[in-house]
This record gives sequence, C-alpha cells and structure tokens, in this order.
Amino acid sequence: MQAMYEIIEIIESIWMLLIPIAIVSFILLIAALVSILRKDIPKDRTTDKILWIVVVILLDIIGPVIYFAIGSRKLDELSQRDEDVDNYDNMR
Repeated sequence: MQAMYEIIEIIESIWMLLIPIAIVSFILLIAALVSILRKDIPKDRTTDKILWIVVVILLDIIGPVIYFAIGSRKLDELSQRDEDVDNYDNMR
C-alpha cells in the first residue's frame, strides 16, 4: 500500500513540473502565430507563412523557438524586399 502512495506522489510531482512547461509552450505558440500572421509579405510568398505556421504548430516547443531564431528574420527580409520594390515603383 505504501508503494501506491509513493507512485501517486511521484505522479503529482511530475504534473507540477509539466504545468509550467505547458504554459510556456502555449505562450510561445500563440506569440509565434501572432508574429507570423502580422508579417506583411508579398502575396506570391504566402507559402512561406503557411510553412512557418505548420512548423510552429507541429513542433510544439521547438517550432516557436526555431521560428523566433530563424523564421522571423526571414519573413522580415521578405517584407523589406516587398517594400523596396514598392518604393522603387513609386519613384518611377
């Protein structure tokens, strides 16, 4: 009977560790999705947005980290290129 109580205590302690991890994971997921959806990139490059959304959702904690490390800059570059083209077209 004592072993059963010990197992229950171990399970409870694991849950206490998993709850903060789940909260951080959820916050990272939402932050990454909001960031991706707010990026203004050319319409012909929307597949890049869709791919990053899939990566962020499927790769749980690692996906948002990869997005913020790599993808955010890539989407910013695409957005900047689109603005440069628009500015060039307006100058002519």
